[in-house]
Amino acid sequence: MASVQRRTWLSRGPLGHKVRKVAWGYTLQVDRKQKRKFDAAWSREDAEKALAAALLEPPKAAASETALPPDQSVFGAAVERYLVAKRRTKRSIAEDERVLRRFAEHFGKDTPLADITAAKISAWKDQDLARTVPGGKPVTVATVNRSLSALKHLLRLAWREWEVLDKVPRITLEKESEGLLRYLSDEEIARLLTACEGQRARHPYLGALVTIALNTGMRRGEIMGLTWDRVKFDRGVLMLEGIHAKGKTRREIPMTDTVDALLSAWPGPRDGRLFPAGRPDRGYLHALDTAKLMDVTFHTLRHTFASHFMMRGGNLYELQKLLGHKDITMTMRNAHLSPEHLRASMERMEGITPQFSTISAHSPVAKIDNAVPAGT
Repeated sequence: MASVQRRTWLSRGPLGHKVRKVAWGYTLQVDRKQKRKFDAAWSREDAEKALAAALLEPPKAAASETALPPDQSVFGAAVERYLVAKRRTKRSIAEDERVLRRFAEHFGKDTPLADITAAKISAWKDQDLARTVPGGKPVTVATVNRSLSALKHLLRLAWREWEVLDKVPRITLEKESEGLLRYLSDEEIARLLTACEGQRARHPYLGALVTIALNTGMRRGEIMGLTWDRVKFDRGVLMLEGIHAKGKTRREIPMTDTVDALLSAWPGPRDGRLFPAGRPDRGYLHALDTAKLMDVTFHTLRHTFASHFMMRGGNLYELQKLLGHKDITMTMRNAHLSPEHLRASMERMEGITPQFSTISAHSPVAKIDNAVPAGT
C-alpha cells in the first residue's frame, strides 16, 4: 500500500494562539512493514516526488535463494526456501513459519526430504491430535489440518518446482466438523447497532465499522485498511487492490445506499485511512455483551452479510466475487440460510404428490394398524 497523505494538527504560536499546522508525506509498505515519512516543509508535489523516489529504491538485500544452504533436499533448507518464496506472495506467512519450524524440530533440520514418509507424518498427526493447548483444552482438528496443509504445500513445491523430491508422500487430513452455523438475524443486527451507538463516547467509529462490515462482507483488516482514495463516490464502489486483500485478488465492492450515505456524511479531512490504526476488539466485545449476543466474533458479520445476501435473492457466483473467494466451496460455507427461509423455499414443492385425506384400506400402513390387537 502506498499513498500520499496530509496531516494536520493544532499548535500554539509565538503569541499563544492556536495555529493549524500541515505536513505532507507518504506511507509505504516495505517487506510487510509500514514506512511513513512526513515533512512540514513539503507540499503535496514534494510528497509525491518523495514517494516516487522511495518506490524506485531497490529492496534491501534480504535472504535470497542464492544465500540458502546448497543442499535443498534437506528439510531445514527447504523450509527456509519455502518461506523466502512465500513472503513475496502470501500475506499470512507468520502461521506457516511457526508450524513449519515445529516440523523442522520434530523431523530434524538435516533430515532428507525423501525420509519424511507418509508413516512418519501420520505418526506426527496422531501425536499432535493428542496434545493440549494452554487451558487444558485439546488441540482442534482444524489446527492440525492447517499444519498438515502447510507441510503438504512445501513438499509439493519440492517435488514439482524445485525437483529435489521424487514423489510427495500421502498426507491425509482429518475430517472437520462444519462448526457453528452462526449469523445474525434482523433483530440481532438491530441490537448490535444500538449497542455500538452506546459505545460512541469511547469508540466513536465502532458503529460505522460494523455497518460497513454488515453491508459489504469485507474482512475486518480490509475495512480497517481502507483509505479515502479507494472510496469512489462517482462509481459507487469501494476498491480493494490485491495488495490490500487477503486472497491477493483485486475486487470492487458496490456501496449500498446505507454505506454511501454513511461515508458521504463523514467529517473531514478525508485523507489517508478512514479508521484510526488499532484493533476495535475491546469496544466490539463491550457491544456484544450489551446486546447479549453469544458465540459472535467480528467474522460473524461476514457470515451475516453472506446469508442475508442469499436470502434476498443473490446467487453464489455473485457472492463469491463480492467476498473474494477463489473456491466457491468457501462461499457456500459462508452462506448459511435461515430455517425460515428454507421453509418458505420448500413451499415450491407443494403439489409434487397428491394430498390424501384418508388412507386406503389396501395400503401397507392400514394393514399394519389393523393387525394390532385391541387394548394393546
